Amino acid sequence: MLSWDTLVSIATLKVRLKDILTQLHIMGVQSLPIVFVTATLAGIVTSQQGGYQLISSSPQYILGTLVVQSVVLELAPLLTAIVLVGRIGARITAELGTMVVSEQIDAFKSLGRDPISIIAAPRIIAGVLTMPLLVGFANVIGINAGMLMADFDIGLGRETFLYGARLNWHSWDL
Repeated sequence: MLSWDTLVSIATLKVRLKDILTQLHIMGVQSLPIVFVTATLAGIVTSQQGGYQLISSSPQYILGTLVVQSVVLELAPLLTAIVLVGRIGARITAELGTMVVSEQIDAFKSLGRDPISIIAAPRIIAGVLTMPLLVGFANVIGINAGMLMADFDIGLGRETFLYGARLNWHSWDL
């Protein structure tokens, strides 16, 4: 029922732009630091572990392929989703719990306002819009962190890393 009411609220444009922008800021901009840290560590660890395993037995450029494929296909989307579910899910749960306890939802209903278009729809729209952007941000940060780690720790040049990254890159990997 809630899903249907939310879709109807979005389709009939009952959602205020101000509410969506507020949620975009909360879910997107305020999540950048934790996504940055998570993606940086994922890129560094992947590069370091892969480098120590592959450099002695494989061509050096394979490390670029490993880091890019691992970060883009698995680590950035998964870790970003896990971090955001924890951070944003806890925030939304706390907000809704406070609204129920303080009877704000009942106040919306008594004023003739649809609580779904005020509470649920802006959060869903913001989540759908911010998640791909944050995953793209995590991809860029994770790959660059892995490249820097390969350069400083293993001694793999950036050109060699980028050669391996481009060699096995396919546009459908995104």
